[in-house]
Amino acid sequence: LDDYGSGPTSYKLLKDMFFDVIKVDGGFTTKIHQDSENQVLAGAIAQIAARLDMRSVATKVETRQEAHVMAKLGFTFLQGYAIGAPTISPPWDPVRKSAVA
Repeated sequence: LDDYGSGPTSYKLLKDMFFDVIKVDGGFTTKIHQDSENQVLAGAIAQIAARLDMRSVATKVETRQEAHVMAKLGFTFLQGYAIGAPTISPPWDPVRKSAVA
């Protein structure tokens, strides 16, 4: 479930359908270290995901401060420039390694 918390998403959606991964909307992540309300909301989403056996992804994690807070809130995965820039050739890709060698 992508961009949970924006648009027409609801708790009912989580109850009525099974998702194995929930990605929280990036609007919750931006400057979360300075926003106590977003900390409460994002933390609740991470806890709900865990209780429903879903993995949670924090998107748009752009700074170390944001990464620290989102990890502390219990998100399973972090996605954004604080973790690494988007690429079509990640360093762990075996095709890329053989081309470099």
